Amino acid sequence: VDAAGLLRTPITLDTLKGVLNWQHSAQGWTLDSPGIELVNPDLNGRFSGSVTIPDTGEPSLDLRGQYQVQLGAVRRYLPTAIPPGGLAWLDRALVSGRATAGDFTLRGRPGRFPFDRDEGLFETRFQVQDAVLDYMPGWPQLEQVQAVVTFRNRTLQVDASAGRILDAGIERITARIGDLAESVVQVKGRAKGPSASLWRAFQNSPAARDLSKDLPSPHWAGTSSLDLELSIPLDPRPNQVRGRVRFLDNGLTLPAWNLALGRLRGEARFTESGLEAKDLRATLRGEPVQLDLNLAGHEGRRELRTRLRGRLGMQTLLGGPAAVLEPYLSGKSYWDVFLTLPTGPVFALEMNSDLRGMAVRLPEPLGKPADATRPLKMAMQSREHNALELTLDYGAETQAALALGGWPDDPQLARGELRINAGAAIVPETPGLTVVAHLPRW
Repeated sequence: VDAAGLLRTPITLDTLKGVLNWQHSAQGWTLDSPGIELVNPDLNGRFSGSVTIPDTGEPSLDLRGQYQVQLGAVRRYLPTAIPPGGLAWLDRALVSGRATAGDFTLRGRPGRFPFDRDEGLFETRFQVQDAVLDYMPGWPQLEQVQAVVTFRNRTLQVDASAGRILDAGIERITARIGDLAESVVQVKGRAKGPSASLWRAFQNSPAARDLSKDLPSPHWAGTSSLDLELSIPLDPRPNQVRGRVRFLDNGLTLPAWNLALGRLRGEARFTESGLEAKDLRATLRGEPVQLDLNLAGHEGRRELRTRLRGRLGMQTLLGGPAAVLEPYLSGKSYWDVFLTLPTGPVFALEMNSDLRGMAVRLPEPLGKPADATRPLKMAMQSREHNALELTLDYGAETQAALALGGWPDDPQLARGELRINAGAAIVPETPGLTVVAHLPRW
């Protein structure tokens, strides 16, 4: 059957069965049928209705039908009037699957499609099972999809109620083209599954292609949920991305930092250009902490800023290196820690505490009991060639400035200065530790 001008390609049928009536009047020809059965390897359908062909002017259709169709073949049965951009997306997006039940209505003059003035209606709606949808290049395909697909004049909408993206389950997802002539795909949905799978899907997507090189490489454990909104123009305009990840008691390990967080809860929001999370709750080496994250800036010049807060001991805060401090420090105090990771192998770390609750067992004027307060600020800045600069302000009278080598595997003091009641400390040019102190007694 060659429906040139109406459908995209001729249709080959194995079965064409039914009753067709026709008559001619003063106005032209009318063809009608109570039902015609069409069958081929792609399609099994029954259609009814009428076609009016006037002696002058445009023909008019009033057709209805029910059908089943292989999803990958749907494109062959769509009107040629659908704009090329929309057809191109459909050709890629509808990979495979089976339409279990479909309804079809075409009413009006075909030349008036897509019926912008309500002079007709083209609508087809079908349910699909076990479908594969490739909705956007670079994003993981949706698989095992159960959905309802609706074409109505200029619009296309896919409403999925089940399916999978990698190892994560789809709770709901909608893909919509509001105007096939404009060809902008709007995708909105939610998935829930292994955090590692959702991270992999995001990390390998176009949305994260510019961000991933500015982010550390995490190892995830547990389950998360992902809410995602995409605006995908089918032309050179940039994509727009907005999403939210809910952490549901997750584990997060950053091997490069020897840092492991447990029981991570809260949510992070992201766009195509940034990421932000506020008041995440987690445990650090078994102690409760709060976290804020912010990835901001422009491509190649982004910074990941992390803030950690909690009442912590030195073992929780520093891990293994805290062992050397055990003879001198004990207890817990409230800490406010800021970590900045600019693009590249550098970082900046600042740690602040009033040390209330922590005893310092050092000679005067450095020592203090646990119930006393004394502000402490430590700042570290990485340098090239495995170097690290550290500054320390302890109370009003003690300052230190140190340069370390061998960071992070085997840190060793290269140069440094410690000042007590003697002004600001600076890193000296000469190797070793210089101590400048004005003390009434020692």
